[in-house]
Amino acid sequence: MDPVDEIFDAFGGPTAIAAATGIAVQTVCDWRAKGRKNIPTWRRPAVLGAAGARGLAMSGKALAYLACTEAA
Repeated sequence: MDPVDEIFDAFGGPTAIAAATGIAVQTVCDWRAKGRKNIPTWRRPAVLGAAGARGLAMSGKALAYLACTEAA
């Protein structure tokens, strides 16, 4: 599974990610809009922190994706 899809699934969708991070729902929705699947590197620490605070289970691949904060 794609790491971005896995992250969205673990949270339960974009609204849940937005609520957990304080990021606008439309911004979160844009991360998967029009076939793009990318959480901006500067947003990943907030998503990772929110996932950890909620005890969400994710694969090592998804966690590594969130931990990477350098542009590719």
